[in-house]
Amino acid sequence: MNAEPDKLPPEPEVTGVKPVQLKSSSDEWASKTEGASPGGIGHYPLTEAIREISEGGVRGQAGMLLLYASTQRLESDLLTVRQERDSAFTELNKLRERFFEKKEAVEVLKERIVSFKQNRLAQNIMITLGGIVGGNAVTFFRSDNVGWPLAAIVLGAGLLFCGWFGCNDKRKEVE
Repeated sequence: MNAEPDKLPPEPEVTGVKPVQLKSSSDEWASKTEGASPGGIGHYPLTEAIREISEGGVRGQAGMLLLYASTQRLESDLLTVRQERDSAFTELNKLRERFFEKKEAVEVLKERIVSFKQNRLAQNIMITLGGIVGGNAVTFFRSDNVGWPLAAIVLGAGLLFCGWFGCNDKRKEVE
């Protein structure tokens, strides 16, 4: 089988199928009905009634009443669905508001955590400096000049006091 690259594929064979759609008979129509659904309900009565009158079209009072009833039912279903949609939108908006309120509270708490960490760092620095200044000032306290060592001891004690007790302010709870 040596295939030439410029040769076209063969033409399809005639299948014998005519492109005409025929109307199905009532037996064929009945054979194409759907089986029972998993919920146990086989067919809806409205669907069955419309299938029965579809053969001859909507001619007569019974067919018109059926179409009127089905249209009225569809309109009431549409109204119910719209009411459910509106209530769902209302609930969605309430939940969205609560979400943004909680998101704001989280941001406030995050800022407080950052502030607490910064205050804790400042407290640790004050305690360390207060201990160093006060400890070194005690060694110079025995000298003749008592003024500068006394001021350094007071400064060290002040730094220790501020480090231990200075930045512990109570804050309001975030709701």
